[in-house]
Amino acid sequence: MQRFPLSKQKFGKAIAAATAVLMLSACGESIKPNEPQLHSASEAIKGPSPITMHAAGHTAQQRLGVNSSSNSTNPPTNIVSRSRSYQTSEPTNKQIHHQFIDRIGELAKQGQMANADNFVVGKTLIDEVHKAWGEPNRQAGGFHLYMPGMMKGTIAFGIGRGEVINEIRISDTGLDPIKDGAKITSTEVRSTLGKPFSMRKSGKKTILAYRRGPYQLKFAYTTPKPARNAINIPIDYVSVVSPKAGKPMGRAESRFQQAFEPV
Repeated sequence: MQRFPLSKQKFGKAIAAATAVLMLSACGESIKPNEPQLHSASEAIKGPSPITMHAAGHTAQQRLGVNSSSNSTNPPTNIVSRSRSYQTSEPTNKQIHHQFIDRIGELAKQGQMANADNFVVGKTLIDEVHKAWGEPNRQAGGFHLYMPGMMKGTIAFGIGRGEVINEIRISDTGLDPIKDGAKITSTEVRSTLGKPFSMRKSGKKTILAYRRGPYQLKFAYTTPKPARNAINIPIDYVSVVSPKAGKPMGRAESRFQQAFEPV
């Protein structure tokens, strides 16, 4: 068989034709129908699909605590519960009484008493009280009694040795922190301050005594009959005492207690 060598021009045309056939074949394979296609870079820039956006939105709603299935006009349940907590945030009368008793207990640690300015038992002279408040409304059993008004009740200063105040007492409306006619009670005192270190009777009174540093805090109420019914008895007076300042001379203690006897 005789072979005829191809010219260079014909050989180049043959190679070009073969290359074209291969390229057309590759393009046909890349566009087969019903085959999933990959997103191009330009398509990816456009953002997630609607399905992806819906899922992301649902996740954001869950983080915010919003129920996507509920009507958008309904308020979230956490707002309702918060408004209910506001309604119950106001302290009750019982809580106010406890806060008042606790405040008295804290002041007693400093030798002071509610509604009695900065006077301190065992340190303040009665002359200092006179200079600040003027002359007392009356005197009884070695005590100087003031009635300043403004629902502060009666404030009495007991005088010990050397004209030093050894006791400050408050009574009447001064023991009614809400000013609704209900004074603090013996039960509230015990529940706030705990068990007293001393409980004794003096005349018709029962006195609960608590230690507050170098001072004593006393709550006195009229002893009920029978005595075992001493529950929620209104307090007649509260006093802070400095034992080191001495006691009033003679029977001043019992005479002054008579001034607080109920009519």
